Amino acid sequence: MPIESHTSSDKSSGRIGDIEIIDEKRRAFEAVEVKHGIQITLELVKDAYAKFQTTPVDRYYILSTAYPDKDELKKIDEEIQRVRNVHGCQFIVNGIMPTLKYYLRLLNNTFEFIDNYVNHLEADNALKFEHKERWNKLISEMK
Repeated sequence: MPIESHTSSDKSSGRIGDIEIIDEKRRAFEAVEVKHGIQITLELVKDAYAKFQTTPVDRYYILSTAYPDKDELKKIDEEIQRVRNVHGCQFIVNGIMPTLKYYLRLLNNTFEFIDNYVNHLEADNALKFEHKERWNKLISEMK
């Protein structure tokens, strides 16, 4: 699906995540929820599941710049397994940067992806200068 402006919540927009990947029948089979500076908690995982529990999504990511508290990880892992057993969805909780590094290495041409992404950033009127500045810093730190 086209990436929409993040001026409304997923609940009011009817989306199950910030990013949705759809199949040829226009059904979401993969979704990504992105958090900045927000630790992933058991409650956040349960809230995400509530958004997609009636959707036959195959994979759901919650990615954040903040890592979950170690005490919370066991509870999160148990909930992820419960969701897998009940729904069948592969639920992935991870950091944004490790995920980007992992998936970017799978592309034949990362420069093409980065160029397209930068063009999208430039055209996005909802992004402020500091967002674009932060992107430049993040991309320059990737090794």
